[in-house]
Amino acid sequence: MLKDRVLVALTVCLVAALIAVLAIGCSSSKKLSGTELSIDGVGVVIDGEGKWVGDPTGLIGPQGPQGLQGVKGETGDKGDTGDKGDKGATGATGVMGPQGLQGPPGLSYSEQELALLPWYGAIQTGYAFTVGSQPFGIAFDGAHMWVTNSSSNNVTKIRASDGYVMGTYAVGSSPCYIAFDGSHMWVANWGSNNVTKLRASDGGGAVNYPVGSYPWGVAFDGTNIWVSNYGGDSVTKLQASDGSEVGTYTLAAGSGPTGLAFDGTCIWVANYDADTVTQLNASDGSEVGTYAAGTEPLAIAFDGVSVWVTNFASANVTKLQASDGSLVGTYTVGVDPRGIAFDGVNIWVAVAVGDMVVKLQASDGSEVGTYEVGAGPWGVAFDGVNIWVTNNDTTTVNKL
Repeated sequence: MLKDRVLVALTVCLVAALIAVLAIGCSSSKKLSGTELSIDGVGVVIDGEGKWVGDPTGLIGPQGPQGLQGVKGETGDKGDTGDKGDKGATGATGVMGPQGLQGPPGLSYSEQELALLPWYGAIQTGYAFTVGSQPFGIAFDGAHMWVTNSSSNNVTKIRASDGYVMGTYAVGSSPCYIAFDGSHMWVANWGSNNVTKLRASDGGGAVNYPVGSYPWGVAFDGTNIWVSNYGGDSVTKLQASDGSEVGTYTLAAGSGPTGLAFDGTCIWVANYDADTVTQLNASDGSEVGTYAAGTEPLAIAFDGVSVWVTNFASANVTKLQASDGSLVGTYTVGVDPRGIAFDGVNIWVAVAVGDMVVKLQASDGSEVGTYEVGAGPWGVAFDGVNIWVTNNDTTTVNKL
């Protein structure tokens, strides 16, 4: 009993103390009446007996300190992809990478290869292109065909790919054969006893150099130009660089030299009036040997192993071993064979009677075929793809 009274007394004292505190800190919104406590908008919260009669949850006290962070929840589902943003500004240029490996070499020909004319297989499709009067000799410069026009005293440059005439350029009198030295064309001028050198790029810069009497054939040995002098029974050697004469080499009297060819070491000369061919050292012009051919040998070509000669009056061609001049064979082609060329596999011969070219296998001289061309075919050349023939009785050349 005493215990209960003491507890009640203590409670009353605590309530009285609380009322006193609230009375001091309360604003006008709180009323203290006797032992009751009321709050505007709330009502009585403590009755006269000191009991709490307000909201059971009590008044809202001041905010306490922030509690500790709770445990991280599980990751939610991935949201939808947002719209694509605008393109950003271009970044600065990066550092240049290392240089790549060198590519394969392009197509090119050394001076030696140009002299040997190592072109490749041909096809046979007929085209005719107009040039000057009485076209005679013909040569390839790697992209164009050059034709001497013996009655026009000029040369015509034709684009090999389509036959377009690039230009016509004056040379000496009655030009015959022509050769390419890698940068210039050289023309033997029968009627003016000289050779003309002109740029292959544009036909300009023509210069004439004197040689012997009635120059006919011309060939390049990789360094020098060789010219056959039909009327002088000789061959003249000129420096290709400046046209200066290196030497003139006399053949047997009555030789009548015409066609020339270079085999990589020696110059071969067709002696029209002597029915022979002569082999000269290209280094010094000394004679290696003279060998029998057919009747009136006219033009000459080298196939990499053998030398081929057209025999104008015996309707055939002669094949000789280049190593020693020994006879390999004689092959019938037709009446009045003139120019000759090698295409890498076959020998091509212009035959005047019949207006045709004859194709022989270089390996054994067997005939592959005959092909019709213009009137009076003379010069023959290969451009790496096609055979070209000058038609001396017309103003045209054929591309086969």
